[in-house]
Amino acid sequence: MTMINKVQLSKDLPEFGKLRCGTQVFVFFNEQKLSVYDDFSDYPDPKARRWQINVYNRTNAVRYDRICTHKGEFTDREQALAEIDRFRYRGSNLVFYVIPIDFTYNRKKYIWGENEVEEGTATYTEQAEEARKRLLAMTGRIPKGETDIRRRKIKSDVLEAFCNDSIAIKLRLFPFALVSGCTVLYVSADKSQWRSERFFISSKWREDGVLHDGIVPAFVKYPWSDEGEYGDIAYKKIGGSIRRV
Repeated sequence: MTMINKVQLSKDLPEFGKLRCGTQVFVFFNEQKLSVYDDFSDYPDPKARRWQINVYNRTNAVRYDRICTHKGEFTDREQALAEIDRFRYRGSNLVFYVIPIDFTYNRKKYIWGENEVEEGTATYTEQAEEARKRLLAMTGRIPKGETDIRRRKIKSDVLEAFCNDSIAIKLRLFPFALVSGCTVLYVSADKSQWRSERFFISSKWREDGVLHDGIVPAFVKYPWSDEGEYGDIAYKKIGGSIRRV
């Protein structure tokens, strides 16, 4: 048994750290609804196609599939929370998992907040942190380890060309991802560019039937070319990877 906010929960219940993004878990304690796990409240502008309530016995982890109306499925989160409230006086031994289906939120606001970017020249540390946030915005996952791919001993012709390119050296461009074998994504040291770059990184649209997850500054060098070029590329997240579109 685990003690959380004076509430005992079975170790056999679905593990909080492995739940779907946006999930919140409730119990009743002294007839008061208490959140014992909240991966919902910190996300700005949260939305979901529907909300699923899974109900368990909090001491032996037995799941009750027919205890809620509408089979525990609701199109509105407030309706789901109202359904839980029906058990206020008889659900002291229950635990309610409110699970979003197709959960979305304002990822740009979540990662960068609403503060304006200060202008000026970014330090190496600031570029590394910005790269980490851009990877989170693009992949939905917090990157682990080194973000500067120059330090990761990656064997790549395009990365070598980027590192030796006079423009990259002069402008102190920070490479943080290698995409589709011939493209390096980078963060500029000029912070005045960051505001617009963040916007386009998080902008989704569909063109010719293809969904683009955003646009990001890049250096591209093809195997048949002697020189690389700078520009913006459209990308799409596929699984845990980023691909050019």
